[in-house]
Amino acid sequence: MHEYSFDGAVAIETVTCQRCGVSHLVSTGWVLDHGDAHAVYYADTHPATSEVFVEVIIDTSWDTPSTHRVVFACRFGPIEGSAPASSIMTPLRPQTDFSGRALDRGEALAHPWIDDFWEVCDWILYNDPVSHPVVHSTISPPA
Repeated sequence: MHEYSFDGAVAIETVTCQRCGVSHLVSTGWVLDHGDAHAVYYADTHPATSEVFVEVIIDTSWDTPSTHRVVFACRFGPIEGSAPASSIMTPLRPQTDFSGRALDRGEALAHPWIDDFWEVCDWILYNDPVSHPVVHSTISPPA
């Protein structure tokens, strides 16, 4: 059973989207599991469209970059005619030595850490101070 927490304060910055030109908030942080470094995440929120794009870097060790380090990504938001949902996508951030290998949709769905990614992602969407209000407004829109 996982016991996730943030490692200190979540970093929050305002950035301008390169695709749409709209400014939005991005939160970044370490996710600990039972107090140990587990994952790094980036959550780009787009309140105007009720979307959150989440990228999660997962590895077995954080001492140095390893060949196991991978990046999963998903989009959470409304789907026309359906309830809001998350879907796997290719990460948008450039690959770096720190981030490891970006997984495309097919690779991510077949990866043995996919369940771990979804658990971390769900926890982030609920606990991240920037993502949570966007998700909450999508699931429970104001009356």
